[in-house]
Amino acid sequence: MTYDARRTRGQLADGVRRTRGQLMDGVRRTCTQLVDGVRRTRRQLVDSVRRTRGQLADGARRTSGQLADGAQTVRTARGQRAKSPNDARSTSGRAHRYSDTNQIAQWWNAHEVLRSESIIGQQMNFRQQQIQTE
Repeated sequence: MTYDARRTRGQLADGVRRTRGQLMDGVRRTCTQLVDGVRRTRRQLVDSVRRTRGQLADGARRTSGQLADGAQTVRTARGQRAKSPNDARSTSGRAHRYSDTNQIAQWWNAHEVLRSESIIGQQMNFRQQQIQTE
């Protein structure tokens, strides 16, 4: 296929026609998609966990009665406080177990990624300090 020298505004140097949401790798994207090609809505963040407005960065759904550490201020069905965001999710005062374990898995994977990134960052900082002291 021969490329015409004439281009519309959506075409780049390689002659492939693109919309504004596409990047150089030729994957078509909407404005809410990121480089890894995962489609996202505006409320979703980099870890690709879907969120509603009541959810925070760790992917756990919270109401205003819940605290940042995931401790449930509303009593769960068994009468215990939820120890982690995975244990219970409160909707209008009642606690429900997560309907799908996939959401828990996504939450855990996202935290694993964050942990590994922070460890790598700490190692790099430590190496820089070593180089400076030498």
